[in-house]
Amino acid sequence: MLLQFELTTTNNTLPSIIDTLGGGGQQALLKGIGEHLTNTTQDRFRTSTDPNGNRWQANSSVTLWRGLGDAHFNKNGTVNKKGRNRFNSKKPLVGFGQTGGTLRDSIHYQLGNGEVFVGSNLIYAPMMHFGGTKSQFPHLWGDIPARPFLGVSVADEAEIKEIVKDHLNL
Repeated sequence: MLLQFELTTTNNTLPSIIDTLGGGGQQALLKGIGEHLTNTTQDRFRTSTDPNGNRWQANSSVTLWRGLGDAHFNKNGTVNKKGRNRFNSKKPLVGFGQTGGTLRDSIHYQLGNGEVFVGSNLIYAPMMHFGGTKSQFPHLWGDIPARPFLGVSVADEAEIKEIVKDHLNL
């Protein structure tokens, strides 16, 4: 996603803005934006929502059942209290019993030439973000619905504008 901002000034501040962005100023600005977007992206794993605030689709019963082991069943084969708690507490894109998870913890930013990138280097991140079907990817145990976690929300956009203003002393 490309975000572009148009900077308009009502006075003669353009030379000072150019000075601020010269040297390490641009990198510092992009670092601030990258840190913000990394934090809000990681927060989506806690709320199970996409950048627009829509809830992610719940885990399938297959995913939930696959997370239960021998310790989660009574001798008669029924799910015990520990198993029910594990089953009921599982959030999409977060491993069992974890408050974070590998995918969430892999979200980071990288500075480029006048750009900042936010994402994950995990090979399965695109599948979790965009979804996929078992017919496309036979190694899956079932279809995976799209659960977008990357992107810029309306609140992110407003905060980025504030970061830019603060950085440029506007």
